[in-house]
Amino acid sequence: MKTIALTLLATAVMQLANIGFSAFMARNLGAAGRGDFAAIVLWVGLFAAFGSLGIAEAITYVSASKSATKRAIYGTFLYLAATLSVCVVPISLFILQFVIFPDNADILYLSILYLFHIPLTYISVFQLGLVRGGGKSDAWNILRVAMPVLQFFLAVILVLGLGDPTLEAFIFSSLFADLLLGLCAFLYCRRIGWVGVHFKKAAAAKILDYGLRLHPGFVGRQAGEWVDRATISLLLSSEILGLYVVAISLARGLPIMGQSIAAIIVPQIASATEEVESKQVVERLMRVNFLLTLLVGLLVLLLSPWLLPGIFGPGFSGAVPICIGLSISYFFLSISTTASACLNGFGRPEVTSKIDLTGVFFTAALLIPLCILFGVTGVVVALIIGRGMVCATYILFLARSGILNVRAIWIPTATDLRMAVQRLSSLRRA
Repeated sequence: MKTIALTLLATAVMQLANIGFSAFMARNLGAAGRGDFAAIVLWVGLFAAFGSLGIAEAITYVSASKSATKRAIYGTFLYLAATLSVCVVPISLFILQFVIFPDNADILYLSILYLFHIPLTYISVFQLGLVRGGGKSDAWNILRVAMPVLQFFLAVILVLGLGDPTLEAFIFSSLFADLLLGLCAFLYCRRIGWVGVHFKKAAAAKILDYGLRLHPGFVGRQAGEWVDRATISLLLSSEILGLYVVAISLARGLPIMGQSIAAIIVPQIASATEEVESKQVVERLMRVNFLLTLLVGLLVLLLSPWLLPGIFGPGFSGAVPICIGLSISYFFLSISTTASACLNGFGRPEVTSKIDLTGVFFTAALLIPLCILFGVTGVVVALIIGRGMVCATYILFLARSGILNVRAIWIPTATDLRMAVQRLSSLRRA
């Protein structure tokens, strides 16, 4: 439970740093500028995710299962990161120039500049995957918190230093944060003796085997999280996209628990010696996720009418109804995220791939017509339906596979109650 608590705390700090960065940008650039930044980060991030081949998660799994040495994994993923970058960056440049931003020279220039994010993020997330799989949860949490915190403070320094807030300053702050995160991760891995420079075919085979089986599902999850913003950026205005991403920054608090548990559940299940032990881990963490996500969701619904205008400015009060609708969809996403990680931990990434890809196609089929007919309201409705379907599919599959007792998600067990009584007794004695 200590690992869960630390991971949850780290994710909460990340969320607060992201909200601070988004609020600082929104107050300096307005809804349109916030929307332009969101579009740039969205498309480049999608290209990076689609080209990653699931290697970050594969590194975590291979490292946790001890099927290759840490130095062999490190040296191998360096070559994989370089190869992927050489392939992904030119393709991304072509799509940005001739498909996404053909008539917007200013945004195209900043998008091309932000393509440096692709190699930088590969190096960073691959190192973090190794640290996570190696059981260094404290270091992993510190490193992943560093990215949004660095991004926020670098943005403040650059904007205040220039005296004139520009979109370019926020792009540079994100790139510098990527660079510093990769450097910090390298220094940590070097200190504990995990840095290697040699490519190992055996390690590459294990990483790519797991990664390629996982990658369709990973792409599905990423597309499922970003397809709404991609649709808005193509069909609606930058101002609406700016309101939408501000609403997301608060509603995204719901999946904090799901993301935290998903981050630690794969190594826990992969390293378990008995199947019964693995199933107990799944039931306990799914239950914790459900109850805490529900609690956070109720708080977001109650406080969003005051928080959004207060944090981002009165010009963003239009984001309140969007945030309320998105909170429902993010509740489903949080449960799905944990369920997907459970299946990955049991070595079933191909199942998560099928479920997530089906969900993406189903959601996209709803998104486009509903967005055209009803604008941003249609986008929110499509997400609720699509993510709800994916969540239900995961729960049913886990139940039918004998991995999860569905009642265990929301009904505390005798063990939970006994632990609660013991903790209350210890507090009373203290």
